[in-house]
Amino acid sequence: MPGTYDLKSVCSGVKPDQTGASGSVTLTPPNFTASITSQGATTTYNGTYTLTAPDGITVDLTSPFLTQLVGTYRLRNDSLAVSGTVAGQRLSLVGTRVP
Repeated sequence: MPGTYDLKSVCSGVKPDQTGASGSVTLTPPNFTASITSQGATTTYNGTYTLTAPDGITVDLTSPFLTQLVGTYRLRNDSLAVSGTVAGQRLSLVGTRVP
């Protein structure tokens, strides 16, 4: 699971995928970094993550604010999907592993 993934889909709140959004997710145990650019603004989520069986992920975020991303992950072939809740808002990221 460690590695860098180029984002193919970003969805926050109850909105559909953000058109034109781009970025990456990098997992270097225990560090988690997600950099998302949407409508010309970049938001970077930094923190440490832990996994729980069978598919749980908790990220203790240190920026852009102190909170947790609590949700699930799915790793299939070279694709990673992470979805959960950050500060009461749904966040879903889907990326493909960078070679």
